[in-house]
This record gives sequence, structure tokens and C-alpha cells, in this order.
Amino acid sequence: MVIFALCRKPYWRLLLESAIEILALKRILLIRLTALGDVVLVEPVARALKQWYPGASVDLVTEVQSGAVLAYAKSFDRVITYDRNGSEAGWSGIGTVVAKLGQEPYDLVVDLQGKLRTRILARKVKSRRRLRLKKRGFWGGLLSLLGLEKPLKGTHAVDIYLRTFAVLGHEANKSMRPQLRLPPAQDKKSVLNIGLSAGTTHATKQWSAEKFAQLAHALESHNSNIKFTLFGGPKDRELLEDIKQRYDGASMNDADMTKLSVEEMTKWIASMDLFIGVDSGPTHLAAAHDIPVVAIFGPTAPSRWGPRGGNQEIVSLDLDCSPCSNTGGASCPSRTRDHDCMKNLSSDLVTRATLRVLEAEAK
Repeated sequence: MVIFALCRKPYWRLLLESAIEILALKRILLIRLTALGDVVLVEPVARALKQWYPGASVDLVTEVQSGAVLAYAKSFDRVITYDRNGSEAGWSGIGTVVAKLGQEPYDLVVDLQGKLRTRILARKVKSRRRLRLKKRGFWGGLLSLLGLEKPLKGTHAVDIYLRTFAVLGHEANKSMRPQLRLPPAQDKKSVLNIGLSAGTTHATKQWSAEKFAQLAHALESHNSNIKFTLFGGPKDRELLEDIKQRYDGASMNDADMTKLSVEEMTKWIASMDLFIGVDSGPTHLAAAHDIPVVAIFGPTAPSRWGPRGGNQEIVSLDLDCSPCSNTGGASCPSRTRDHDCMKNLSSDLVTRATLRVLEAEAK
């Protein structure tokens, strides 16, 4: 009778349900298509799932560029790529992706993006159970569609991903951070290799070419045995050339990163000793390779989107109008400010932060 009474308590029922869930979840699928930095932040989720459900396989569906990098993450059993802008364009492409997954059903499908396309994809995959990331409520979603939502801040993106699994009885481990281990494109030598990531999709997150050049000169004055490598995509070619011309020093690597694939670029990032970048995918990739990082933030919230790693510093003016956006934009939304969060962020501030990171590395 005593045992029966105990088993009727919610606590014991939860333990029983949890044990059944652990035994039942053997095949798990995560969905996050874009953007590169956000997909990198999914890696800790896969690692957490492996801890919660020992023996389970964890697959990921993501866009082609991100898939080339995440395929190296040991936490994923399979990375299924979605060529949304190529051979799998249009809504019919969803069916092609589903076919790639095979006929065997999943025990759990988790949509970590919550967009219309990912919702449809998640529904089409055979699964016993589905979960979806919830970043905002109904009114927040409506404001988002109208471009009027308030900037998200406070809780880091990794923790929000992990919070999706609270319904299964799991708590977010706030110490978890991405871990990638791509082989570097070159051997590290006695020279100090510093990556500079200037390019970004949204103009308001960009720091000026002049200040990147000033930063390079200032760091070179502290260490003459230094080599800078500029990182960016095809659309950043003009910006990177501007930095090179303004710097006009012998310590700049001539390699053109704008012509490389994401995978090739990531291998170069993996060979850096230090990485300095704006809020963008390359900065997250550097942190995921456990490279010391100095991240430059303006319109977006570092508390939510900042890279997670060991030795790093985030440089931000923390103005009363920041953050003003979740992703950045084409122009400053303030009528009284003129992109002050980035224009007034001096190269001296970033230089001092970089020297602190280098000093910590030397200890």
C-alpha cells in the first residue's frame, strides 16, 4: 500500500515518464537552416541531447554552406544539407530534403527556427513527437512580421535553444558553448596570426575600414611579429580592399578569403591565434574553435548573440539606444543618432581589449 501511495505522487510519475522518454528517444532530428552563426550555436544542443539520451543519434538539417562546416562537429551523426537557393529551391524542395532523411521515422523532430518553411519541413518528417523553438508569443510574432518587434536580449541564443527541451524535463546548462574542430588550412608558426572579420550581411553591424586599419597599425606597434588575415564573403571584397589600402603594411596576408567556400574559410579561421570581428558568422566560428575572440557589437545584444568561448572580450558602447535590432539593418533606425554605436566605437577601445586578451593568453 505504501509503495502504491508513493507511485501515485507526481514526483514518481515524472521520474517514470522521464525514464520511459530516455529509453524511447533513439533518433532525433534538429532543424535550423540559417544563418551561419545561429547554426553554429546549435552544436551545444546536439551535445546536450547526447548527454540526456545516451546512445541516441542526432541529425541536423541545415543549408548547404552551414552544413559544410557543421559536418565536422562530432556531436552530429548526420548533417543533411538543404540547397534552398539551388537544386532544392521552391516549396517542392522540402519534399526532396525529406526524401534524403529516409523512411525510418524519428522519435523526436525539433524545429529550432520556427519559420514557415521549417515548420512545414518538420511536419512532413515522420516522427513520434515534435518540438518547436518559441522565441516570442503571438503578439511578438505579429510585431516581428511587421518589423516592429523589440530587440531580444538577456537570455543567450544557446540557452533559448536548450529551453525548448524543458517540456521533457531538462534544464539549460548555461556553461555550454559550441565546439568545432576543423583542421586548420596552414600550420601555426612563430608568427602571431590575427584574423580580422569586417564583413557582415547588415550594414549597421559593420565597423569602418578606417578603424580596422587603425587597429592593425596599433597592434603591430605592440608586436612586429604579427600577420593579419582579412575575412569576408564575396560581397565584402570592396570593404576588405579598402582596409588593405588604408593599412598599407607588410603584415597583411594577401590571401583573398572572399573567393573561398565557407568550409575553406573556416579552416583558415581555425589556424588563427586570435580573432577580432563584428557580430557575424566567422566570429562564432572562431569561438567554436576555442580561439581567443574580441567581438565588436553595436545594434545587436551581446547578451543574446555574443560568441561563447573561453578567453574573449566583447567591445560595445552600451548606448541607451542599443540594442535596437535582432539582426541589424540597412540604416540606423534612430532619428537622433547616426549609427553612433559603431561610428563612435574607437579603434583604441578594441586595441585595449585585444591586448588584454593577448595578455591573458600569455599567462
